[in-house]
Amino acid sequence: MCKQDTSVIKTKDPPDVVIYPRNEVVVREENTLICFINNFFPPEINITWTKNDEIISTEDPFTQTVSNSDGLFHVFSYLNFVPKDGDTYSCTVEHAALEEPKTRVWDLEGEEHKKISGSGPAVFCGIAVTLGLFGIAAGTFFFVKGQKHHSNLY
Repeated sequence: MCKQDTSVIKTKDPPDVVIYPRNEVVVREENTLICFINNFFPPEINITWTKNDEIISTEDPFTQTVSNSDGLFHVFSYLNFVPKDGDTYSCTVEHAALEEPKTRVWDLEGEEHKKISGSGPAVFCGIAVTLGLFGIAAGTFFFVKGQKHHSNLY
């Protein structure tokens, strides 16, 4: 009989890091930046926020790490802020699977760029829907015309 080792060996998995605002950004109106850190193992992680390259001290920078269904972990870190022109915020993550800390940066200028370039998918979707409706109308027209032509033959 052959005996198989079924123990699970956990390897170090580096985190994916994304930073984004909770709400649409309005200059000088309070908002929250969210740093979403996902797919990492082991669960121990260090998160640091900066504003204009200076470390920000926060009382509760992140909530407890949570296990994903695949055995990896994720965590959300929140930073309340008031966006102003020229301010740059960053979320830096230190983890055992990273050779060096991973930093994601958010600034108002980048947010405005996203809004401008964000209209591209909406335009594409509008064109696709219009073409789809045109195709359905043309198909219906030719189907009805074909039915009339077919009934005239008999």
